[in-house]
Amino acid sequence: MGSRGRRVGLRRGGAVEPEVRVPDIVGMYPWEARRLVAMDNLGLTGPGAHADETGGWLGRRIAGQAPSAGEWLPPGGTVTVWFDDGPGSAGIREPRRPVPPVRSDDPEPGL
Repeated sequence: MGSRGRRVGLRRGGAVEPEVRVPDIVGMYPWEARRLVAMDNLGLTGPGAHADETGGWLGRRIAGQAPSAGEWLPPGGTVTVWFDDGPGSAGIREPRRPVPPVRSDDPEPGL
C-alpha cells in the first residue's frame, strides 16, 4: 500500500540518487502512517515525536503533512505531521446572537 513511486533524482557528487513519492497520510492514525512511509524508507515526525514511541499521538488522526502527498523525497527523508485537536476545552467562544433577554428580577441588567 506504499506509494511505490520512484524516480531518479539529482546527481550529487557524480552519483544518481533515487527519490520516492510521498504518500497521502492525512486522516490516518500515526501508527498506520508510520508503517506506510516506512515501506518507502521514509520517516515520520511531528509534535512530541521524540518523547516516546507514540509521542502522545495515540488515538489522534493526522490533519496535515509536509511535504504534501505526491511530492518527492530522497530515501531516508522525513514527513512532518500535525494534528487537529478540535475546538479545545474552552468551548465555543463566539458571541451569542441574539442577546438573551433581560429578566425583570435581574438586579443589575446588562452585567
